[in-house]
Amino acid sequence: VGKDSAMDEASLLPYTPHHDVAPPQRSEWWNVCFILFAELVGTGVLALPFTLAQVGLIAGVAIIFASFVLSVASGLLLWRLHALHPDEALTYGALARCVMRGTAGSGIVQSIVSTLQYVAFFGNMAINLLLIVSSLRMVLGPDQTLACYSIAAAVLLPLAQIRTLHGVSWAGLGSSLAIATVLAVVLGECYVRSARATRTAAVPSPFEQFSAAAAAIFAFGGQGLFMETMAEMRDARDFKRALLITSSAILCIYLLSSVTIFDAFGDAVPPNAMEVLPGGPARKVAAAAMAFHVAVSYLLANAVIGRAIHLKLDAEGANDWGARGRLCWLGITSAAMALCAAVVALIPNLSQLMGLVGALSTAPLSFGFPAFFFIVASRRAGSALGAAEVLGLWAMVALTVVLVTLGLAANAAMLF
Repeated sequence: VGKDSAMDEASLLPYTPHHDVAPPQRSEWWNVCFILFAELVGTGVLALPFTLAQVGLIAGVAIIFASFVLSVASGLLLWRLHALHPDEALTYGALARCVMRGTAGSGIVQSIVSTLQYVAFFGNMAINLLLIVSSLRMVLGPDQTLACYSIAAAVLLPLAQIRTLHGVSWAGLGSSLAIATVLAVVLGECYVRSARATRTAAVPSPFEQFSAAAAAIFAFGGQGLFMETMAEMRDARDFKRALLITSSAILCIYLLSSVTIFDAFGDAVPPNAMEVLPGGPARKVAAAAMAFHVAVSYLLANAVIGRAIHLKLDAEGANDWGARGRLCWLGITSAAMALCAAVVALIPNLSQLMGLVGALSTAPLSFGFPAFFFIVASRRAGSALGAAEVLGLWAMVALTVVLVTLGLAANAAMLF
């Protein structure tokens, strides 16, 4: 997205100390690769074959590739914005404060960004808990719900004591292997049987086609975690390398898996590709691997949410790795997990409700805010952007408006 020299790092407003506390900076670029892969490659990869079935092979592949370009461009914008405030832009909300400082409504913008980010992350934690339990039920049996919740809590709570994204990054390596196992099992099923003639697919409605296309676009979403990830790097300049390597690998995985599964099952491919697996050991292996992968996604969100709460409750103890800090963190993570379990139990249409939250938050965090903040930062720095770059940035903002509007309408129609 333009040239790195478009803005002078020293040309914006100077750094002003504030209450945020920088986390330990220990991550190398390969740690970031593990984090990005675990965050970006979620359960959405299993929905991409359905996208091809809904919008067509050529259009589906084009949407996946365009989403890759958008995701990389957005990530590079955030990377360049972080370079302007490396000591202050520790979170997405802090970035909003840095860029909008001194402007009318700057506090409101920061509050909106932080609220969207943290509500989305907490909602994802609840959804991830639900998905973990659902996966475990596939392994243990549908009548073992209580046992599945107990196992999930017994495994997640100790792991949730990992307080940094750097710490979770090593679990992210295992997460990568887990999702590779899931895809290997599903792709293996594609080579042994085809269901083209076993089901008749209904003609999708425009809303269904939009939802399927949006799933492909958001399959590269994850920018809400980028600022916190860069804040933990030894050298945030290496984030660009990690982003390009990881995004390129994910693009190849998405194209290979989605096209292969669509070729095997045609227009009758299910919304979740794991549904093509018959009951038996293979399905249980895939379900167990998916449970682990989703658990790592939970841990990533937990690290971000937990630190934000820790800073509010005890900023001086946020980097305390002794008894005081550990006890506070245990209380935060225990309360968060209990609240997630309560949300899952009390809201019967949680997936649909989170569809509304996702429609409201994912596009702005992924595309709209990075583009808008870059436009504002450039103007305040007096840096001239090329016509193509300006057009691309405003196109990202316009795409965000379209995705939010149609996403809210589609999810509201399904919920109500």
